[in-house]
Amino acid sequence: METESITLSAQAYSKIRGLILDGTLAPGDVLSERNIAKELAFSRMPVREAIRELAKDGLLDVSPGRGAFVRRLSVSEVRDTYEARQAIEGMTAYLAAKRGITTELLAIRAVFQNFLDHPDDADLTAVQKAGDDLHHAIADAARNPELARILDSLQAQIALTLRMAVDHNPGRIPVSMKEHIGILDAIEKGDANLARQLMENHLAHGFESRVQLYNQSL
Repeated sequence: METESITLSAQAYSKIRGLILDGTLAPGDVLSERNIAKELAFSRMPVREAIRELAKDGLLDVSPGRGAFVRRLSVSEVRDTYEARQAIEGMTAYLAAKRGITTELLAIRAVFQNFLDHPDDADLTAVQKAGDDLHHAIADAARNPELARILDSLQAQIALTLRMAVDHNPGRIPVSMKEHIGILDAIEKGDANLARQLMENHLAHGFESRVQLYNQSL
């Protein structure tokens, strides 16, 4: 029974997390255990456990007496996330260039180039996924499990900011793809310092885009 309970909690976690990251549950929305359990056809216990884990991941805020809310990141929280990413992903890009480009990275570059060559056919969700895959593939190419672990720990906050960008700033997407290709070119050439600088610049531009979105929403 305990194993079944853990499995149900994991399933509830996955479904609720998906609802948050695809925008079905927006920042500030209240999560009712009863309503979520009914909509997802779970009992309340696995939903309660899932909410607890999502709060640990930084996707939910839980307030005693008020319930759970989808987290709304402040500018300072987004800045903190991007500064951490610059440090970590700048180093993964550096190490990837030192240790050699992978077939996975080359395949992702081809995907980006196809998006740029055929912009009218581009699916924004697919573009976002390719960008997400790229950052993970660079971490894998760095061959440093500790850096990859730290990056994974930031994934919830990263996912929230990336979804916001796709929903509200599509003009940033082709620019971001070109920046990604530049990073990959530097990695392929083995220019570690340039790869790190381009990655840091790319993330700085991403943060600036998020700040603009925040200001427009005020």
